[in-house]
Amino acid sequence: MKKFLVFGSMFMLPALAMAQEKGLAKVLDTFGDLLSTLSALLFGAAVVAFFYGVAKFIFSTGNDGKAEGKSIMVWGIIGIFVMSAVYGLVGILADTFEVGGEDDINVPTLPSES
Repeated sequence: MKKFLVFGSMFMLPALAMAQEKGLAKVLDTFGDLLSTLSALLFGAAVVAFFYGVAKFIFSTGNDGKAEGKSIMVWGIIGIFVMSAVYGLVGILADTFEVGGEDDINVPTLPSES
């Protein structure tokens, strides 16, 4: 656990050092980008795990291999479902409380003379 904290903090130090120049918003934006990338990687890993379980199930000759393949498939499906549900819930909450929408920017315009 201690190694993980040291290793993880090495990646955050440059972002924290830039906090004096750019402000807290830049640090939070960088952290959000990091979480977004990490969640995409985890989702991809769950899909790969599912297909690995399918391949292990199909190509196994013994009963033990089929059981292990089923287990990997089930955990892959659970991972995909949980990450999709959390992503959807966050989207619903963001729409409900009207936060985080970069699409909602109103561009100011000059009034027309016609």
